[in-house]
Amino acid sequence: MDSTYVFQMIKSKFGERLRSKNATAQINEALTKVLCHNLCVVIQSMYELDVVPEFWSEAA
Repeated sequence: MDSTYVFQMIKSKFGERLRSKNATAQINEALTKVLCHNLCVVIQSMYELDVVPEFWSEAA
């Protein structure tokens, strides 16, 4: 998958603009959008492709 397509998906789902004014906050906001996009893709795969995610257990 081309990275341009991924960026277009993120922009269409979460908006094209960042609301933060501070540079550090803008980076955090952009990274949060990427994280949310990845979670949406995992959930979509679970339902559409019957993918069963395997999560690691916490270390005791």
